[in-house]
Amino acid sequence: MESDEVFVIAVKRGRRDDVPPDWMETVRGMPGIAVMGEASEARLQVRASPDAIARIRDQLSEYLHIEKLISHNF
Repeated sequence: MESDEVFVIAVKRGRRDDVPPDWMETVRGMPGIAVMGEASEARLQVRASPDAIARIRDQLSEYLHIEKLISHNF
């Protein structure tokens, strides 16, 4: 997973009431996903393969924002 990228996955503000309650377990259980650090009930940071991100988008994009984390080296 070293070449995989880091993403922040968060529940969309307008979907907090109807997001599937097991969304986080679904994401964690996908091949190609490694959760990084602590997660809150509405947000987690993952290292993920492109295929894993595509699966998350296919299954949960209605409820979740998925954004690549870009580090800035100054």
